Amino acid sequence: MEEEYNALMKNRTWTLVDLPAERKPVENRWIYKVKRNSDGSTLLILIYVDDIIVTCSNREEIEKLITVLNNSFSLKDLGQLNYFLGIEVKTTAEGLHLSQKRYIKDLLIKSKMDNSKPLPTPMVSSLKLTASDGDPITNATEYRSIVGAL
Repeated sequence: MEEEYNALMKNRTWTLVDLPAERKPVENRWIYKVKRNSDGSTLLILIYVDDIIVTCSNREEIEKLITVLNNSFSLKDLGQLNYFLGIEVKTTAEGLHLSQKRYIKDLLIKSKMDNSKPLPTPMVSSLKLTASDGDPITNATEYRSIVGAL
C-alpha cells in the first residue's frame, strides 16, 4: 500500500483540494479500451481510479504497452490478476473464471448473517409489507452501506 501511495505522490497523480461549493464529486468511473492489432490479437485495457488491468493474447503487446506507460508513470506490476473490485479471478485452461463468492462472504460477515441458512427464496413471496410494519432500523448508515454494496 505504501509503495502505491509513493507512486501516486511521485507522479503527482492526486492533489487534495477543497471541492468548490457549486461542484459535485465524481462517481466511480471506468475507462475501457479495446485495441485490435494487425496480427489478430486484441489488447484490452481497463482503468479504475489508479489501477490498470491489461490483457492480450500476445504477450509482446502487453510488454510494449507497459514500457510506454512506464516511461510516463511510475508503475507497479502486481503480476497475475487474482482479485479486483470484489471479483475473484482464476485462470483455467478454458480461460478466466470470475466469482464474487469471497465478496458475498465478506458482506454476510459484515451484516452478521454469515451463519444464516441458505434458502431458494429468502422470504414468503405472498407476504404483503407496508411502511408501518416492523421496527425502524437502528443503524441506517450500516444498512445503506450493505445494500449499496450489493
